[in-house]
Amino acid sequence: MLIALLALLTGLIVSLLCTLSRSTEWRSAASLVPVASAAFVAARFYTFDPYYLMTLRRMSEGGNVAGRWIAALVVIALLAVVVTKILPRIGVAMTSFVLLISAVIAVGEGIGH
Repeated sequence: MLIALLALLTGLIVSLLCTLSRSTEWRSAASLVPVASAAFVAARFYTFDPYYLMTLRRMSEGGNVAGRWIAALVVIALLAVVVTKILPRIGVAMTSFVLLISAVIAVGEGIGH
């Protein structure tokens, strides 16, 4: 979890720096980042909670994060991919937002268990 959060925050910083860059090399890779972050959050949401591992309770059962938040994150991530293809600077800014929200939701999934 710690490594994944560090990766999300590193991606956030890199994507913010890419919005300032005039280079176009980052465009193809930038469209994959929001989907990867949303996939991590969704996968964590449906995995077993390590604290309740013997009872096989999932993070989605009884936590503070609702399933609609995960669905909204996935939709925003897919929207960021489309916007990155059309308007790269705005899309990368949306990617930064998706990464920030992904980190917050990933931490929030463990709260309340």
